[in-house]
Amino acid sequence: MKRLIFGQAALLSQGPSAPPFPNTLTASQLSVMAGRLHLARHRKETTQALFIQKESIPLNEATEIFGEELLSALCRTGLFRETAEGVASNFKGQWSDEFFFLSDYHPKNGPAPDDYVLSIGPSAQYLHSITTRRAIEEALDLGCGCGVQTLFLARHAKRVTATDINPRCLEMTRLNAQLNGIDNIELLEGSYFEPVYGRQFDLIVANTPYVITPASTHTYRDALGTGDNMVLSNLKSLPQYLKEGGVAHMLITWLHKDKQHPDEPIRAITQILPVDTLLLHQYSDTPWGYAGNWIYGHIKKNWVKFLLTRLGWAAWYWLHGMERFAFGSVTLRKRMDSQGHFLLKCTNRIAGKSAGAHIQSLLDAAVFLQTNSDSSQYWQMVFRSRHLVLKTTPVGEVRKVSLAESLLLPVSISPLMGQLLSRLDGKRTLRQAYEQALRDGFDESIPQEQILQEACKLIGNGYLKQA
Repeated sequence: MKRLIFGQAALLSQGPSAPPFPNTLTASQLSVMAGRLHLARHRKETTQALFIQKESIPLNEATEIFGEELLSALCRTGLFRETAEGVASNFKGQWSDEFFFLSDYHPKNGPAPDDYVLSIGPSAQYLHSITTRRAIEEALDLGCGCGVQTLFLARHAKRVTATDINPRCLEMTRLNAQLNGIDNIELLEGSYFEPVYGRQFDLIVANTPYVITPASTHTYRDALGTGDNMVLSNLKSLPQYLKEGGVAHMLITWLHKDKQHPDEPIRAITQILPVDTLLLHQYSDTPWGYAGNWIYGHIKKNWVKFLLTRLGWAAWYWLHGMERFAFGSVTLRKRMDSQGHFLLKCTNRIAGKSAGAHIQSLLDAAVFLQTNSDSSQYWQMVFRSRHLVLKTTPVGEVRKVSLAESLLLPVSISPLMGQLLSRLDGKRTLRQAYEQALRDGFDESIPQEQILQEACKLIGNGYLKQA
């Protein structure tokens, strides 16, 4: 294991096409750069050309944005380069909320080098959106990449440990942390949990390689070994690195049989672990479809090569008995007091930017429903409905309910329950809200048993909470 203490630069071995790393920029220069980037954020056309489209911008525009002295330093250290058209960036740059992240450009006409640092993509954004955000002492970013999860964790954790097997990823994370004024992180080089063996954390996020391929040639993307063995091995290891009550979020691809329910392989693993489990299943794919999704773009440009490669991958999957490839995420909450719960939600959509609070409420709801299995007692309980989005019929009757910032898990309800929700303000019992709705003239024909069943669905989906 190698330890990179925050703030120290390290020399990296470069891949065949990786640009030289700008590890000689001073803290003062990075601070000035951050300020200039924020001021130029509204100049989307220029900054997109420079940091996304990999184009040159005129020298006078670059000077206007960064200033002559800083621009000279950026070119001298290798972050930028001078071109015939002006100035170009050697690194991709992306905004995510208030943070600016640098990463590597992916080569257009070939595979990425071994030490390639992936930019912010859909998987990183999804993991960020489902992460619970409570104030904690220690967090772990397992497989940090360019540091996107690390920096967001640093906003609510006193200390963040970021690990990666690729030292270039750690250097990119260090650079992005300094660029964004973050200093409460440590960087550790090593494979999976090896750098943090024996330690425990309040929160773990893991976007480790999960793509199942015949060769496993790309460090940043492909799972080691055959099939989903390494992915599931890491899933089994997560609880031992969590403190009591700690939470882990992990993106995974796993295998299941054609006629098998997708949750069965994950359920079989987690039911013997001291955890509550929330499995979000986004979709399952066939070997043919999965191969087509993950074969590199430069191969797809040659349809003959693409077809032959796809046939080869599909045949390899078939020979190894791989029938369906599922994708999603697993959230674990460590608990030693009783048998854990297993929840399955099938959704690939998130409303708003963050579903972390909804994830937490789903785990809490499972415990509540088990503890209060007799739903008749709900009549005497005081509930509070969360910030709900109500979908109505043309005549104004509420039919479906969901949350504004949440996983998209709409629940169908009766018009009467729609009226009860507006009355469940954390001060009334369910019985009081029900009787008030009846006094106001709403439908008495809906059985009380149906109201309790709908309340259970709303509680189970995190929409209704005991006050």
